[in-house]
Amino acid sequence: MEYPKAVMSLSEMKALGFPPKLLYQAGHAKDAGTFKSGKAGRTSQIYFKTADFEKWLNRIALLQK
Repeated sequence: MEYPKAVMSLSEMKALGFPPKLLYQAGHAKDAGTFKSGKAGRTSQIYFKTADFEKWLNRIALLQK
């Protein structure tokens, strides 16, 4: 999939059609290419490095087969 930006916020990823449950799962995974703005508190915005997120999605898809 092609993404409009190299780094996207959680709300932008939801707008692309990704399910929130998957995005929150990726937000807590260490290798999904995600990071939080500011301090690591609960209210910090989650951002996705789209290239790393795509690799993570492919690994998850392979594990579920």
